Amino acid sequence: MKIRHLAAIATAFGMLGFIHTALAQEAPKAITIASEGAYAPWNFTTADGKLDGFEIELANNLCARMKVECTFIAQDWDGLIPSLTVGKFDVIMAGMFITPKRLEVMDFTQPYAVDPGGFAVAKDSEFGKLGLSTEKFDMGDEAASRAAIERLKPLLKDKVVGVQAATTMLEFLKKYFADTVEIREYKTTEQHDLDLAAGRIDALFAQQTA
Repeated sequence: MKIRHLAAIATAFGMLGFIHTALAQEAPKAITIASEGAYAPWNFTTADGKLDGFEIELANNLCARMKVECTFIAQDWDGLIPSLTVGKFDVIMAGMFITPKRLEVMDFTQPYAVDPGGFAVAKDSEFGKLGLSTEKFDMGDEAASRAAIERLKPLLKDKVVGVQAATTMLEFLKKYFADTVEIREYKTTEQHDLDLAAGRIDALFAQQTA
């Protein structure tokens, strides 16, 4: 299945950070890092059950440079923040956007990547045949973003849009498109990818690279 993006949205929550609870001043000798393991290419689980992906490689590089022993564990997306706050692990690297709400309970490093969100459809669908070029807009520009959203709404009217649950992507859809589309939530992005390929949903909303 080929995917065409209808719109790329560089949002205020579009920067990924290395997340951690406040660590003591003394540098730790060992760190446990959690990742979802289901958000390729950022993080995924290999056939033999190991975590891999850009974030895992980045974490390994950082650990080597810090001379710290790092252990990786997989954690479902919706359990990442609750598990971090109770001390199940020390750090999250899982394609998580920096938001004011999350900053209330977690610390973030400087962002290590920027990845816009976007609607995606199957290329051979009615949307894909429209020949639309990707339109990009910054949510920091209120007037421009509102205008772009209003242009998208007629195209998505009464369509079913898949999105991963407990994400900023879901919050965005609820805020701007709840009156336009049927929002279908999924536990992982892999699940909504499969439903898009099978024609069970009309579009999905996710990070462009996912």
